[in-house]
Amino acid sequence: MSSFAKESKCLCASDVMTRQIVTLQADYSVRDAAMVLQAAKISGAPVVDESGRAVGIFSGTDLVKFVRQGDSRSENERSGPHEEPLSEGNNWELLKAAGFQAEQLPAAKVGDYMSSRVVTVLEDASLVSVAKKMYDDRLHRLVVVDGDDRIKGIISTMDLLG
Repeated sequence: MSSFAKESKCLCASDVMTRQIVTLQADYSVRDAAMVLQAAKISGAPVVDESGRAVGIFSGTDLVKFVRQGDSRSENERSGPHEEPLSEGNNWELLKAAGFQAEQLPAAKVGDYMSSRVVTVLEDASLVSVAKKMYDDRLHRLVVVDGDDRIKGIISTMDLLG
């Protein structure tokens, strides 16, 4: 076992996660969500219900798909694996290069374009298991929850590298 793996087993998700996270609600407009993400300089955020539990993820990748496809996303696209083919931050650059302005987006709802698949890890999950889950599921962020599925933070690939 490598020294990294030995050291990482001592660290858990709660040790490196971002605790103060931005969340969205399913009834937010795509326009408002884009402005929130852009202002926070982040590429995605959990979508939460009234009780604060994650019901989806909305990201720059969803915005790219929205801009490219308009209202034509199928149910399968909304509920399939939430893949981030572009690196963190590249989505904003791609959108800006295409002349994207958040204020010009229609008022469609986040709930219609978010990925409804939320991949979570518990606060005490080892960083090795977190990294494996990100790799296996091709994800750039995982929602960190407690035993009652309440969001405690978010962990991104950048958190693992930091």
